[in-house]
Amino acid sequence: MYENILLAVDGSEQSKAAARAAADFIKLGVVKKIIILNSANYFVGSYEMIPMRYEELNMIAKELGQKIVAEISEMLDDTVEIEEKVIFGDAALTICETAKDNNSDLIIMGSRGMNQVKGLFLGSVSTRVLQFAPCPVLIVKK
Repeated sequence: MYENILLAVDGSEQSKAAARAAADFIKLGVVKKIIILNSANYFVGSYEMIPMRYEELNMIAKELGQKIVAEISEMLDDTVEIEEKVIFGDAALTICETAKDNNSDLIIMGSRGMNQVKGLFLGSVSTRVLQFAPCPVLIVKK
């Protein structure tokens, strides 16, 4: 039923709860592949003024994303194919595009992530994913 799942994570407790939900799908034997995606926050600024600092900050963001994805990967049963991705960009857009590009049957994500204050002003990532996702979305609360 949900053979190809996109698991969107940001390191929050809610994304760990989403990983546990993905693990439950694996136990049901319906999953063939899980893509674990972290949409890394990139730093926007005047590149010309501080090029070395800009690159260093982006490298740190990517390393943090890789660490988050690896930690979540350890929570899952390796009897299914697991693909780890860290992509820079707007989180909701990145999640929806990745789901579409990989023909995901289901997106699993937490209800609230690391940036709760931003969500109050711009709308939460989970709300935007629900609006624009190309497949069903499972929002997991902690």
